[in-house]
Amino acid sequence: MEINIFGFIEIFGVRVHLWSLIAMVTTFFIGCYLLRRIKKIPLIYNILISTVIVQFGNHSYEMIWITIIGHNPIAYILSMCFILFILLLLNYKFRFFSFKPVFVYLVIIQIIVYLILYLSGHYKAIKLWMYSGGPDPHNYLWLLNKGLGFWIWLGVVRTNIE
Repeated sequence: MEINIFGFIEIFGVRVHLWSLIAMVTTFFIGCYLLRRIKKIPLIYNILISTVIVQFGNHSYEMIWITIIGHNPIAYILSMCFILFILLLLNYKFRFFSFKPVFVYLVIIQIIVYLILYLSGHYKAIKLWMYSGGPDPHNYLWLLNKGLGFWIWLGVVRTNIE
C-alpha cells in the first residue's frame, strides 16, 4: 500500500488531508511538551491549551486561503475571535505566551509562501479542483504552507522551565 502525503484519509466519516492530520498531531504534541515544561500548568489544561492552539492554527490558515479564493471568511473570523478569547483567558491564568523573534521569522516565511502560491496560480487551481474536479494542485509548497499554519503559533509559547 502506497501512502500519498497529499491524499485524504477518513476519520469518523470525515475526509482529512493526511498532511493536515500530521501537522495537527505534531503541533499538539510539541505544544504539550513545551507547556509541560512550565510546571504550574496541570495536565488537563496543558491538553486544552495545545488543542486550542491547534484549532487556532487551523482556522487562521483556512481563513486566509478561503479569503484568497473569494469566499466569505466570516465563520472563521468569528470562531478565531472565540478561540483567541479562550487562549487569552488561559494565558491570564497560566502565563504561557512569550513573544520570541522566531515567531516573526515564521510569519514572514508564511506570508512569502502565501504570495508564491497566489502568484503561481495555486489558488485558482484549488478552486478549479474543488468545483470541477481538475487535477489535484497540492504540492510541496502547500505542505510547507499548511504546516506553518499550525507550527507558527508554537513560536509564542514560552519555553523556559519553571
